[in-house]
Amino acid sequence: MPQMSPMWWTTIFMVSISTLLFLVMTMYFIYNNKMQETKNFNNKNHYWKW
Repeated sequence: MPQMSPMWWTTIFMVSISTLLFLVMTMYFIYNNKMQETKNFNNKNHYWKW
């Protein structure tokens, strides 16, 4: 059992870190996409106004 424990904790740690990283990257990608969309929309509006 003592030999198994470190491996188990390492696996849990790696899985949690990868999940967190994936979540952060997904959120960043969505946020970036939304910002780009609003920016383009604002630019189009400005062009239409002018």
